[in-house]
Amino acid sequence: MNSLPLSPINFSLFDLSINLGIGFLLSTIISIHYLHRSKTRILRKDLAYALPAIGLTTLLVITVVKSSLALSLGLVGALSIVRFRTPIKEPEELAYIFLSIALGLSLGADQREAALIGVPFILLIFSIGSLMSDKRSKKSVNVHLTIKVSNDKGRSIPLEKVTSIVNDHTTNANFQRIDIQDNQLLINCIMAIKSEQETENLLNKLLEFDPSASISLLDDSTYPNE
Repeated sequence: MNSLPLSPINFSLFDLSINLGIGFLLSTIISIHYLHRSKTRILRKDLAYALPAIGLTTLLVITVVKSSLALSLGLVGALSIVRFRTPIKEPEELAYIFLSIALGLSLGADQREAALIGVPFILLIFSIGSLMSDKRSKKSVNVHLTIKVSNDKGRSIPLEKVTSIVNDHTTNANFQRIDIQDNQLLINCIMAIKSEQETENLLNKLLEFDPSASISLLDDSTYPNE
């Protein structure tokens, strides 16, 4: 059985050095941009230190295999056994990883102009999207509300009254769970709060209805996606 001949790998050490230098510079910029973004959102800061390694490793792999069909096929087989064990919960983390890989692919294929223009442009898009997202988040905040009301006086369960108070003092209240057990009413919902005054009015109204009610508020807007 004939095997594919290994063609000689021809590359310029000077070009490789230039590509590695450009790759290190641009990947460092990506890492700094990610670290700055992680200050405003719950992102894993350790990923920032891995982004340059991802970009430069991709660059080196593409540089080696681009001139050999046999090595390219071997790379496909080798990568088929690779598994990512760490879950990526935030879409932004995945976007930065793909940007680092794209940087390595561009420089490994000697497309320096594409890397020098594309990476700053995409980071600019990230910044614009982040700015717009921050402005929208200032208008309203997603809050996870938990209300526990006891019914020790033998009156009917005040489900309609409690939900009416929540709907009157919030925006887009989404009741995710309602439990009625042992004369107790437990409500979990996610709602949009526009201001601290609106939150205070809601709490006062609920406590006015039932001073013994147990109320919990949790800011749900900054937590990573599950």
